[in-house]
Amino acid sequence: MKSLLMLVAFIFLLGACSSNEEEGNLPEEMPEDFNFVLKYGYG
Repeated sequence: MKSLLMLVAFIFLLGACSSNEEEGNLPEEMPEDFNFVLKYGYG
């Protein structure tokens, strides 16, 4: 049972760590209409 669990965890990690080159491409310049504000905490 423990070996089955280890096998499932290993397959899950292999799937999670794989990368797709096409999805990771970011634009060289920031768009003109980029206006992102992140507020958190008190104030």
